[in-house]
Amino acid sequence: MSPADEVKIVDEEDKAVPEGVFGELLSRGPYTIDGYYMAEEANKKSFTSDGFYRTGDKAMWTKDGRLRLGGRIKEQINRAGEKIMPSEIEAYLCRHSKIKEAAVVGVTDETLGNRICAFLVTDDEAGIDLQEIHRFLREIGVAAYKMPDQIERVETWPLTSVGKIDKKALERMAQEK
Repeated sequence: MSPADEVKIVDEEDKAVPEGVFGELLSRGPYTIDGYYMAEEANKKSFTSDGFYRTGDKAMWTKDGRLRLGGRIKEQINRAGEKIMPSEIEAYLCRHSKIKEAAVVGVTDETLGNRICAFLVTDDEAGIDLQEIHRFLREIGVAAYKMPDQIERVETWPLTSVGKIDKKALERMAQEK
């Protein structure tokens, strides 16, 4: 970073959020891009009117003035107005003794906006159902609105060209069920 770099954290209306509240991290400065070449629509979405770049990162200022990152805004699931980070639910699910790996996605739902679908890799013999998942999550203190609405068992992950879990493919798979 350069001393000339500027950062701010804003809500959905580009208003600064108070200390301790997550919002989107914006940046501007000599090391931050200031536009995409010949991409007017992308620039409208990616930059504020005063030239700040929308990083897509969820962040907040701590009481001691440090910047704390909290995942990606674009990955957030908006379930009935509640904002849920898939990585948080994935971490909880992986604490279950029968679950080896988990990936959580939001799936379009007419009533909720998005429903939560958890894809699970489990032991070959491990039977696990939604009620067991809910019971486990309640026992460790997870809020009810963060509970998966749907679970799907997979043996392997669909991967992107760079070897990451393809969450778009998971969303399509969940939508088809």
